[in-house]
Amino acid sequence: MITTDGVTIDLAGFSISGSGSGTGITAAVGRPGERLGIAVRNGLISRFLIGVDLTGASGSIVEGLRVFRTIGTGIADGIVTRNIVSGTETHAGDGIEATGVVTWNNASQNVNFGIATGLGSTLIGNVANNNGLSGISVACPSNVTDNTAIGNGTARPGFPNIELSGEGCNNTNNVAP
Repeated sequence: MITTDGVTIDLAGFSISGSGSGTGITAAVGRPGERLGIAVRNGLISRFLIGVDLTGASGSIVEGLRVFRTIGTGIADGIVTRNIVSGTETHAGDGIEATGVVTWNNASQNVNFGIATGLGSTLIGNVANNNGLSGISVACPSNVTDNTAIGNGTARPGFPNIELSGEGCNNTNNVAP
């Protein structure tokens, strides 16, 4: 648990593994935005309820992680870039849940959505394949550009590879048959 601002956790290629409960890395917050400038990078996180949870922390980044076999959400919030998130195990969460910048991630074989974002997000260059519901689910208005989502809806056929909810999304140059 991160309890102060400006902390960087660089796993330097090492892993953190749990027993299916708790959160691998989280920021202690009492009010939204209470923690600032957290960075988590470069390692493997597996077998927690939530892999990384920076919900409520502002100006934070999650990058270069491999997050596997979480019970719920793999990564929750922050600037989320260059991560691999795979194998969420229950309907409690998605591979990546974030509002903001989500770039160059790979989300596959998650029970729910591969990537789910809130209003005003920017998604560029992500790949979402073989997730149970939509590969990428976006609340509009948002910018959704150069992403690839193929073979999603494995748990419930009929879910689109990229799901845009609401009006005003910039939806360009995506591959999502």
